Formats: sequence, C-alpha cells, structure tokens
Amino acid sequence: MLRSSSLSLPSSVRSALLLALLLCTPLSVRAGVPCVEAVFFDLGDTLVENDGTGTFVLRSGAVSTVQDLQARGVRLGIITNVPATWDIDDLRALLAEPEFLDEFEVVILSSEAPASKPDPAIYLFAHEALVEPRPPITSAAFVGETLVEIGNHETDPTLGARSVGMVGIHLSDGAPSPFADYTIPTDALGDVVTIVDETCASASVDEDLSDGASGPENGLRSGSAYASPNPSTDATRVTFRLVTEEQVHASVFDAEGRRLASLFDGRLGSGVHTLAWNGRADDGSVVASGVYFARVETPTTAYQIRLVRSR
Repeated sequence: MLRSSSLSLPSSVRSALLLALLLCTPLSVRAGVPCVEAVFFDLGDTLVENDGTGTFVLRSGAVSTVQDLQARGVRLGIITNVPATWDIDDLRALLAEPEFLDEFEVVILSSEAPASKPDPAIYLFAHEALVEPRPPITSAAFVGETLVEIGNHETDPTLGARSVGMVGIHLSDGAPSPFADYTIPTDALGDVVTIVDETCASASVDEDLSDGASGPENGLRSGSAYASPNPSTDATRVTFRLVTEEQVHASVFDAEGRRLASLFDGRLGSGVHTLAWNGRADDGSVVASGVYFARVETPTTAYQIRLVRSR
C-alpha cells in the first residue's frame, strides 16, 4: 500500500542538513546494532530483476525472505527510485508478479517522496509512513544494491539510510562496503533474516508484564520464537522452543501493555510448541486491526513476538 507523510523540518533547513549528511566523512561499521524490527528493501536488482524482455521477475529467495521476516513480525517496506511521472500502477505494470507488492506495509516511490535514493529524506519519509506504533528509526534497516548514477558514479544507497540512523545492509558480491553495517552476497537475500535474528537474539527481558501495567519491550524477539501467519486476518500460531520442561504463561497484550487474551497457563515439556490465537480478547470481542504482542514466559525464558492484525 502506498502511504504518504510529511517531514516536520522546514524545507530550507532540511535541504542543508541532508546535503551535509551526504557530504560528510563515510560512516564506519557501527557496533551494537539494535534489534531490527522493520526492513525496507530496494526493488530493482534487490527483490526483482529484468528478465531481458523489460519485465521484472522476482529474484531467487525474495519470497522466502519476505515470508520468514513476516513470520518474525518484522515490518516490511519498499523504497524504489522511479521516473518522476510514475505512480504505483506504473510500477505494478512493470512486474511479472505485481501482487508481490501487497506483501509490504509501505511502498515508497521516489516520484511521490521528497527525494530519491540515496538522499536521506526518502528514508525518513519511508519510516514515517509506517503505521503507528512504529519502531524507532534505529531499529529499521535498508537493504539495497549499488546504485549506478549519471556519469557512472556509483553510490551505496545505505549511505543515506545510515545517515538517518537506519541499519545499512548492502547487497554486493564485492568487498564489504564502508558505508554499510552488513554486506551480503547478491544471491543470499536470506541472510537478511539471519541478521534480524542475530540482532534480536541478545535482547533481554527487563519488564514484568504479569499485571499488564507496563508496555512491551520494543523488539524483544528470538529466532526460537515466531508467529505465522503474521500479519494475519484470522487465527495466527505462536511457535516457540523450550529447552527443558517448564511452567509456561502465554498471553497477548496490546501496544499499551494491557493484557487482552490468555493463550496458555501450565507445564510444557522440552521441544517446539505452538499456541493459536483467534484474534479475540478473553471477553470474546474481536480485536481491531493493529499491532499486538504475544508474550511467552517461563522461569528461565521470555519471548515477545510482534503480531500484526488486519481485518
């Protein structure tokens, strides 16, 4: 879905700031990358490629990568440069599988944004297009290949993304980019899922939500817990792994930390377990579209999985 929003800075101030950001010394790889909760992709030569006839087909691994990220509750978007007169219908007409765009929460065309990649303004614009509650921009990542600009000047689009705080994931078969946090091979889109898991695996549990009084920790996820389908319009399944038999409390909370539904309360053995949530609160009411959190707690472990509901 194509969404729009506006930046709050005056245009003159913003332009000066963005120019300074682009001309500054290249950023070095950042340590301590936060848990990635949203991923924006470039489209051409990242998720799709020209089949030689002018039609763009999905690249190998594009569908599985998107599905795996959705299963983890990651917010997804596309940021793509297109001719100045184009709209979303023009973009769809170019794709062999235009329905693929429907998998993304936002699709940002440079023709309808303040600027084109790699200008930082388009990344700010894309982040603001996410439906509230949106993760902090430092928990968003951009995945893109090298841009070939006029005059054969090559620019890594992650430069602009990182200048506004995003995690930069550069798709390249060359040497690691000094402008990116990660460089992955062009045929290894699935590595994006690995990056998400690795950045989130070290998240710790700091809040006790047993009384529903506190809000859920942003980005608390693990590769050992996920939901599918996610986003969902009907029932969704929360899957998690236990190392040993333990007492398990599983509930669903809204974005403000209010407990809505109890999923399980009892003992479970070691191994993989799946709990279903039908999208209803304990009082039987159907919840509205939005972001929710499934929390699975044991004496030794806590998983929190972002759930996106759409009605």
